Amino acid sequence: MRVDIKSKAMIFLAAVVLTAAPVFSQTPGLKMISRGEFKDRDGLSHTWTINGANALIWDGEPYMPVGLVFYSRYLSLGASEENWQADIRVLELAKSKGITSIIVKSVLPASWSDSQSWQKLIDYLDEQRFTYGLDFSDGPKTPLSGFVVDPVRYRIPDIAKDTSIDVEIPDAAGCLWVLSRLSDGRVISSGAAYTDDGHLRIDVKASSGEPGVLIIYPQVELSGGRLDGMSDLWSGFDEFRDRLIAFASKTKFGKGLRFVLDPISSKADLSGELAWLVPDSPEFRIGFEAYLIRKYKNIGSVNSAWALKTENIQTFEQAARLIPLWRGAKGVPVLFDRARGKSMPVEASTSRVWEDIQDYRDSSAQKYLNATADIVKRKIADVPVIYRVSKYHPVFANRSSRGGFDGLAIEASGHGEKMVTEYVGEVYSMVGVSSRTMWFVVLPTQDVVGKGSQSGYPSREMMMADVDLLAEIGAKGIFVHGLQILPDGTRRGYSLSSMPDQIDWLRETRDRFVAENRSDWLPKVLWYPMNPVVGGMVKRLDKGTWWLPSPAAGEKVFLGDAVGAYRIAGMSGLCLWSRAGESTVTFGVDKGDAPAVKFPDSAPELVVTKANRSSSMKKDKVEVKLTESPIVITGISQSGLFPVETAEAEIAKLDALIKRAKAAGVQVVLSEEALKSCRDYIKNGRTSIAYDKAHSFVLQLRESLGDYVWIEGETALSTFDSVVSYPFASEGAYLWVENSARPPVVPYTAYYSFDVTKSGEHEVWVAITASGVGISQFSFSIDGGQWQRVASVEPASSYGLSFVWCEAGVAALSKGAHTLQVRLDELAPDGNFRLGIDAIVLSPGSFKPSGVVKP
Repeated sequence: MRVDIKSKAMIFLAAVVLTAAPVFSQTPGLKMISRGEFKDRDGLSHTWTINGANALIWDGEPYMPVGLVFYSRYLSLGASEENWQADIRVLELAKSKGITSIIVKSVLPASWSDSQSWQKLIDYLDEQRFTYGLDFSDGPKTPLSGFVVDPVRYRIPDIAKDTSIDVEIPDAAGCLWVLSRLSDGRVISSGAAYTDDGHLRIDVKASSGEPGVLIIYPQVELSGGRLDGMSDLWSGFDEFRDRLIAFASKTKFGKGLRFVLDPISSKADLSGELAWLVPDSPEFRIGFEAYLIRKYKNIGSVNSAWALKTENIQTFEQAARLIPLWRGAKGVPVLFDRARGKSMPVEASTSRVWEDIQDYRDSSAQKYLNATADIVKRKIADVPVIYRVSKYHPVFANRSSRGGFDGLAIEASGHGEKMVTEYVGEVYSMVGVSSRTMWFVVLPTQDVVGKGSQSGYPSREMMMADVDLLAEIGAKGIFVHGLQILPDGTRRGYSLSSMPDQIDWLRETRDRFVAENRSDWLPKVLWYPMNPVVGGMVKRLDKGTWWLPSPAAGEKVFLGDAVGAYRIAGMSGLCLWSRAGESTVTFGVDKGDAPAVKFPDSAPELVVTKANRSSSMKKDKVEVKLTESPIVITGISQSGLFPVETAEAEIAKLDALIKRAKAAGVQVVLSEEALKSCRDYIKNGRTSIAYDKAHSFVLQLRESLGDYVWIEGETALSTFDSVVSYPFASEGAYLWVENSARPPVVPYTAYYSFDVTKSGEHEVWVAITASGVGISQFSFSIDGGQWQRVASVEPASSYGLSFVWCEAGVAALSKGAHTLQVRLDELAPDGNFRLGIDAIVLSPGSFKPSGVVKP
């Protein structure tokens, strides 16, 4: 049969969509449209697509549900008549209130349940004209196990003699351990240990010379039969696939079915500490071996990429079983071969072994998620398959253009903008970067913590405001958690079935949501890069306009201590904001420049001031007003894109230091010449050159005078939780921990290194978060010496909406290299370990803090 070119083009265009690029989004491009055709048990066909605005179109009409999550007693607690009638009463209540969109869920994975019970419930839902999604929450039964490589968290210093050490590490079945010399990292002894009643007992052989550092590498098992554990996708997938098909093939679905949620719930988005987990099942190693063969072709290329130093890897099979015993700058720079009990030294700074392990682990996990989605659509029901997610992880950015899952359901707790800032906003970009159109669903959970006996939403207005906010960030389906929650006694305050009036509120909220007809609407987004950390934050800038993170490439731009700035791929121009309230920055303007503020739309036009004889700068200039909200400017040449104010402030610092140096008898001839040339550069509009030269001489004079030391909090090696991007923090980031769990080996600690150029007594100042729910008491130690507890936090000054400077103590320091540790001593008043560190200053004189601005 002949098919002409025009027909082929029409078929192609029907399968793709040009995704919109709201504001400075990633560059728009063609995406494959997610689509399917579901044939119900009566033989009727229902077509569905997901459009470029992330909405599900069912039988030609937008499906924009606002509904409830329903835990079935009949599925969860047994197929008794009592449980059936209890379910029917709750479902009849919801229907009588006008809510007929639900997610059906059991406390057990679907395939562990009785398929006949599911069929009976599905028949009822279809008869009563419910539309529903099925939450399978299923997966392999095999627990995920592997070695966690976190040498900062699992380290015990100062081991000077043979000893036995008992540690308790959650989920650990055993461990590898290494004792290495503190001076050069050479291994003193090593071995393995296994748990006894949940405890690890490590018998360490020490050196008779200098003390060593013990590093523990726990071998964890992350399920152990628990329903909330993590499954081993690599070893358990085949059994799971067959079990799922056998279960679901017995079930017939009617016209009410709309989607399947979490057909495989393995928590595949390994993050936090588990980002450094090396799975150790044979199936994982076989898959990793195949990955290495595809990528490197020959074993010599692996040796080169992994930076082996003295002994080469002989086979791909050997490469796949090696465990790196370092992370970043900590740990032992070797690959450990368990089969031979030998360590192979590497150049850790250039080795790509971690890159390969994480790439294979994450990409293969996504393939399993996609394979499961395809199995559901081919073997069970051709409806959208979506996965539950609570934070950004590349596993959930579907890169398959021709299959796999069709959307994301974001779990969001709390009320108001917290839902977006802590949950939805971080995940939204994964919908945009996926290779196919994705349905965007949110599963909000009312925050009942601290409400005592109060249940559900505090008010009708708050429920409506929450849903309005989720609509503003582009949610195309909302299922509140929940209608009925199980097991009994768990989250009782979340079950709206006990609060019928709140189901009425939800119906009113649903009617508003549907009436706005946002199925073709996308929010406006100003993106900031996740890496490097540039100081962006999830923030509502205006109605329907958001500042959100993106995996796109970007770069941090220095324009001064009090100005945040960055560039990101797909955005023309420079994004900038003030870290210190309202301010004005001045840029030089070259001939042909056309300065403009491209974001936000409401920004006034920029006015160029022409240079004249009385001007301090022989160049046209433009003044840009900055606030704490970001703007994007374009049309200024690179040569002028540095604030006059920042350069002038650095020149003023140089001038002041020259005067101090003269008084101290320090030679300043070259510094004075530099000062004169910097002023000339300013006059000629060469502001960045003026700053760079002034700054280099400022550093030289400070070293000569023994000036203060400024340490960025986020630069630590630490056992804290994360580095947080924040627009009003120094350098745009701070170190953060908020965790109710006690650390397994050593307290939550941040480790810093610094140099002092002049001996003497130094004030120690710390800029920390000022939390409304309180912070943990903390101490600091210099060079491993006595711990000084910061008994009370007396804020000397506050800045950036949430930070305060406090004087922590005094330390006598000699000239040279030093270490500083900050340790959390106890829980905050609400039962969590909590502290944020933005910056630390050690000053030989009286330090007067001024927010993020360095002295």
